[in-house]
Amino acid sequence: MNDLDYFELLSAYLDGELTSDENQKVEQWLSQDLQAQKTYKYLSQLRYHLQKASAPVSSFSTDQLTEQVITESQQQTWQEVKLWAKRILLVVFVAATSGAFAWRASPSFRLAESQPSETSPASGLMISVDQPILDIPTYPDSTSSHNLEGSFNYY
Repeated sequence: MNDLDYFELLSAYLDGELTSDENQKVEQWLSQDLQAQKTYKYLSQLRYHLQKASAPVSSFSTDQLTEQVITESQQQTWQEVKLWAKRILLVVFVAATSGAFAWRASPSFRLAESQPSETSPASGLMISVDQPILDIPTYPDSTSSHNLEGSFNYY
């Protein structure tokens, strides 16, 4: 047996929870072991002081205390609900004032909504094929085909 087992055995002896056979073994052990006697004395003093000490007396009855706890918990629940409602209202207000709900007024929505007009071709993209924007460089030898034939090696 370890120290914890001996301690529990002594505690059970003090509480009167042992059988008569176990009581005799503990009494024999106490008569022979000095450390067990010290532990027994300590436990018996501790038991005496715990029995002598009184529990604090509450000024509330159990019913009053229960009612007060329930009332406070309900008040906290309502306070939390009010806090969340305020947060939601704040988010809606910020979204409304920042234009989050004004998606129909956005330029991309207006562009997607507008119909192309067929009467004014100037509004579309126009490319001039016969007059390029940039000058295309020409090389003097690029017009003759005989110079190009010998310049490529296929193998």
